Amino acid sequence: NNYILKTDTAGIKVFLSFPCDTEPCNPRPVPLSGSEVKWYPATESAPFTVEFRPANLANGVYTLRVEATDSQSNSSGSEPYEIQFTINSETSVTINDPYPNPFVNEVYFKVVITGDVLPDAFDMQIMDVNGRVLGHFGNYEDPSFHTGTNELSWNGTDSRGNPLPNGVYVFKMMLYVKETVVQKIGKLVLVRTQE
Repeated sequence: NNYILKTDTAGIKVFLSFPCDTEPCNPRPVPLSGSEVKWYPATESAPFTVEFRPANLANGVYTLRVEATDSQSNSSGSEPYEIQFTINSETSVTINDPYPNPFVNEVYFKVVITGDVLPDAFDMQIMDVNGRVLGHFGNYEDPSFHTGTNELSWNGTDSRGNPLPNGVYVFKMMLYVKETVVQKIGKLVLVRTQE
């Protein structure tokens, strides 16, 4: 409710179903006063938020379910919110194809990371079709990746921030994980609208 701000956890229930051999698995309640949970009251500029960060989960498929009511005990929906997620402690890094491609103003790259080991650094080069480097973007000190889906973007500019003209460009993205380099090379088509 945008007019009556929620300032406590009354009416909020969080459940976690662990991997099991029988279906359905019995969900376990998550104590909102536990060390794995932080919550923040709603303000005029931010919604009520609950952060649940379970530690040391075994590999497998989990289901997170949230049941919630607002300050007036109105349900947040006709059905509880549920989402499944997979824990995989083996480290893997996948760089998905950029989208949209062709793009007008910005193109996005999804990087999916599993496991507990995060990239130490990343580097992305933007080149013309002749191999001349036009932009060099990267972070060698604090790449700020997290386990799960990360999203990077490029706005069609060179390393000085100047807009590049319409055309075909080549990207080369490299992520460094321990002593391994995960690399993806592909083409980008920039099609700015003409005014």
